[in-house]
Amino acid sequence: MRFLADENIPELTLDLLRKQEIDIVSILSVGTGVKDRDVLRIANEQGRLLVTFDKDFGGLVFSARMETKGVVLLRFRPASPEQVAQKVKALLDSGVKLENNFVVLGEERIRVTSIRR
Repeated sequence: MRFLADENIPELTLDLLRKQEIDIVSILSVGTGVKDRDVLRIANEQGRLLVTFDKDFGGLVFSARMETKGVVLLRFRPASPEQVAQKVKALLDSGVKLENNFVVLGEERIRVTSIRR
């Protein structure tokens, strides 16, 4: 599985995930201030699931019906970049289906909503 990290994901988090052989790149490799619609479009074009702390992507996926391979919305207060990496890795190890889903990873629970069209 391949991931695109929104600009609000710390670079240290990405480095830690890459060390665990997770294919994740940052939207910052494209530039700063990339509009949310373009972030989702780029993720889709590259066949990547989006990882973000930005809940605005829910509106783009469900209201604007933008195409996506999947979104992982992180909805917890990050204590450190290491903690973010640990929670994302735990999600990946959990077996939760991420593709074609909008996954909300909270402090204590995971919510999965299908985005199949």
